[in-house]
Amino acid sequence: MGIIKTISKVFFSEQIVKAKGKIGEESVTAELTPLIFGRVKHHLINNLTILDDNGFTHQIDHIEIRSNGIFCIETKNYKGFIVGRQNDSKWFRYYIMKKINF
Repeated sequence: MGIIKTISKVFFSEQIVKAKGKIGEESVTAELTPLIFGRVKHHLINNLTILDDNGFTHQIDHIEIRSNGIFCIETKNYKGFIVGRQNDSKWFRYYIMKKINF
């Protein structure tokens, strides 16, 4: 009985994480289009998967194409603050006085 309970817990935990991610991405899409970019001419691409030269796939949540640049946006639906710089090898999430790697 213990193994079934463990498998169920892992499966449902993964499903919850996926659902939270999807909700976060949809929320960002809804906010990006009317609020930030408004009436400016732009093109928004959501959930793009690309293949690199080594055969690995990479998923990009949002790509906003405008006359002044191309913006790639990674969505995270986490509580707390995410801290990191462009060249940092690791970023951290701070939540309720805890520092968490991701």
